Amino acid sequence: KFHNTSTLEQIHNISGKTPTNSFNYLSSFEIYTLGSTDYLVALDSGTNEIIIFTKSSTSENPEDFTFLQAINTFSSDGIELNSIYDIKYYDNDLYISDSLNNRVIRINANTFNLYQSINIQRPKGIDVFEQNSTKYLAITSYTQKISLYQENAGTFQSLSNITSLGNYYPQNPYLDIGDDYTNNQNNYPANFIEYISSYGEMYFPLTINSSPTAKTTNNITNKTTQIT
Repeated sequence: KFHNTSTLEQIHNISGKTPTNSFNYLSSFEIYTLGSTDYLVALDSGTNEIIIFTKSSTSENPEDFTFLQAINTFSSDGIELNSIYDIKYYDNDLYISDSLNNRVIRINANTFNLYQSINIQRPKGIDVFEQNSTKYLAITSYTQKISLYQENAGTFQSLSNITSLGNYYPQNPYLDIGDDYTNNQNNYPANFIEYISSYGEMYFPLTINSSPTAKTTNNITNKTTQIT
């Protein structure tokens, strides 16, 4: 649903690939611009399809989004998507958690070709961020941990797992990592992990020091109370 940012009035609704072919279970979506084209990429976890809509970036009318294609399988590996959950756009790539295939896939955001499969058990929420000109991928999973990957020579490689979350770990979390977060009038300089789930929101500062390859240097400190 598209709303006017001033009045919050609903101005357009995309309910599926066509007006008569609605989403089965919409789990997440991303909107981004490449060149002269706006893309809206939605995940239908009911049909296990990546559903792509496009419009000219010169148009400000969301009604101009038209269905482009739906993807269920990539020809390069032949694996059908299974329980796709979260999607993030970053630097001309899309990252999608393909949960029951135990992987996060990285695809080109323009050609939609599969670029990399990252093996991880039952991934859920994902986010990509950059620190000191290095890209990092953070993934939550059913195994109650955050897995961190670092890009090296164009592909992501396992870096570290954060497991000391205890009762702070919510079920089926989405994930967002921001440059800073202000809580109780305190400004924190670190990247902050934000969990978003049916239980509310929680924030944790994330520290990656100057020697991340040691694998023990990634940690979460100063857990805050749950924010509802």
